[in-house]
Amino acid sequence: MIIRIERSGGVSGIPLQKTINSNALSKNKTEEIHTIIEKTNFFHLSSQYTESNVRDTFQYTITVQAESHTHSVTFDEDRLPKELHPLIKSFT
Repeated sequence: MIIRIERSGGVSGIPLQKTINSNALSKNKTEEIHTIIEKTNFFHLSSQYTESNVRDTFQYTITVQAESHTHSVTFDEDRLPKELHPLIKSFT
């Protein structure tokens, strides 16, 4: 599984981008990521959750590639599902 997280926006506007191949992680970390993706039903989420009224918030785009599936979802920081917080924290 390949996971790409991009962060943009915020007060300073400095973008952050990170790509991780789960094959390069420990077994525990890989299992944690797979659990998060499954619990959130990531591949069935809408592609955008960006109707925030909060100024200077971060916006995250998470792209997950697993086998033959690739899906990207963009969230404003305040619309990020709590189940995805550990994924964001582990990569940013």
